Amino acid sequence: MSTIQHETVSPLRQLVRITIHLAGKPEFSFSTHGDGSPDSQITLACGQTLIFLKDRFAARTYAAAWLTRNAQLLADRLPAERRLQGEDDRAIDPPTVAISAIGRDKAFVRPGPGGLHATIGRVTWICHDQAAFAGQQHIWRTVLALSEIVLPDNDWSRISQR
Repeated sequence: MSTIQHETVSPLRQLVRITIHLAGKPEFSFSTHGDGSPDSQITLACGQTLIFLKDRFAARTYAAAWLTRNAQLLADRLPAERRLQGEDDRAIDPPTVAISAIGRDKAFVRPGPGGLHATIGRVTWICHDQAAFAGQQHIWRTVLALSEIVLPDNDWSRISQR
């Protein structure tokens, strides 16, 4: 007599997908820690989003969404600047998103409703205007430059664990 065992899946699991809307020139800051050692990190704060980058592969993956020729061609079709509908400058405690950037995530850019859609892993940024796109390009060029100084080479063991 044989028995069949089924893998048990917890009913408490959840799949979260996030959409972030970008319009106008972004406000951002960087924080760096380390000198290429395994515990080195770049933290990018942009609006209510924090992105933690731990190796160069992750930095390149996230930058790829904004720095490709395809992305530039799509961005050229966007309006120069746009204010999002329903935007309230008096918002109290807007949600904050923290992303642990992993180079294993796939990055792709496509046109979509409202503008350019840049998807990396489970996060989609909708870029509504050229000012926001130019800001993202500046941010990710800076991240790439910092990653050569601060971050370690690609941590393949971390990527394969997921």
